Amino acid sequence: MIRALALALASALLQPVSVGQEAGYRDLSFPNTTGQGSSTLAARVYYPATSAGANAVMIAPPAGGYPVIVFLHGWTQTGASYSKLGTYLSKKGYVAVLNNTAQFSFSTQADDGIAYFGALVTANAQAGNFLSGALNMSRAGLSGHSAGGGNTVTVLADNPGYRCGAVFAPIDPGAATTGQVEVPLAVIHGEGDLVLLWQFTGLNVYNEATNVRGLRTFYRMDFGCGHNNLAGLFHLTSTDQDVWRVTKRVMRGFFDHYLGVDQRGLDRVIGEAARAEPRLAELYLSVESPTLWTAGDAQLGQTITLHVASEPGLVVLAAAGGLAGPLPTPFGDLLLDPGALLTTWLRQVGQERYATQPLAIPSDPSLVGFQLALQALGAGTGAASALSGAALLTVQL
Repeated sequence: MIRALALALASALLQPVSVGQEAGYRDLSFPNTTGQGSSTLAARVYYPATSAGANAVMIAPPAGGYPVIVFLHGWTQTGASYSKLGTYLSKKGYVAVLNNTAQFSFSTQADDGIAYFGALVTANAQAGNFLSGALNMSRAGLSGHSAGGGNTVTVLADNPGYRCGAVFAPIDPGAATTGQVEVPLAVIHGEGDLVLLWQFTGLNVYNEATNVRGLRTFYRMDFGCGHNNLAGLFHLTSTDQDVWRVTKRVMRGFFDHYLGVDQRGLDRVIGEAARAEPRLAELYLSVESPTLWTAGDAQLGQTITLHVASEPGLVVLAAAGGLAGPLPTPFGDLLLDPGALLTTWLRQVGQERYATQPLAIPSDPSLVGFQLALQALGAGTGAASALSGAALLTVQL
């Protein structure tokens, strides 16, 4: 599944999602046909719109629909409380479905988190529905805060189809549940959280997610990061606003990468941009198989940077003139065209589980439109080396 996804992701990266000029929203309800949880799935849905506010006209979605993020609220809250999060995501080209059910029931919210996926698939396929044709449910992620963060993990343990998850200051649902999560997972928590202490909740979730395929990370922030300001709630001070500046970029970078919006987004999560952030206290990272992304535009005469995350050891980075295959190997699927191999590099990855490699694009006009495919071979959490997914760039003027 992961290798097949890499090819689809590489293709998606060539077609950036339209960015909405404004954030519109509607309060919608969806039938729950699962027999578990709320009978009706209420949600505040934010989307790219021609004007800001309630019931605004949606900007025509790109081919295949907008990527989707379902968000599960914290205890006693509703999705409508997280207007900053919904507004931010919709302005960046996402449809954000903010859960408005189960204010006081942890188990009901978990059931609803599962049910939203199928309900949105149905709404997207239903003629006359406001969301008809607007959603790309093959590019759907799940997120949540506090109790909703814990329930994000619970839902992903019985995943109906979400591709990844990012959680803010989550409750720990326990190792038996968290250990069943297989999709990439990001945890964001702060040292200033006096409601849920990061040592006993966020860090536990990260440590217990031992079955994740791909990447899991814990972005631990400094003491200015409390329980509510990291998710866009209760912004009373400049510190609150600064914390939200960081956490929204980490969340979006994670979803941009894993939902095929922009593979470069991972730089804001575990790359140079993330590591240079003054509010970062510590970055935890575990890589089941190497993960590759780039920074910079592939323009004539410019230098882009290849970034790779892997477990400590030797990494081979390769560039080719396009994709092929997939070609099965003992290390996974080779996605590069072996007949169009251009160059390789060797890098040693240390305990930081991260390395970079510059790549200069020649100032040759004949290269405009040339497709440059990149892939890495390195160490994962298992004993054997493994191939990463592919990144596909098109050289531009």
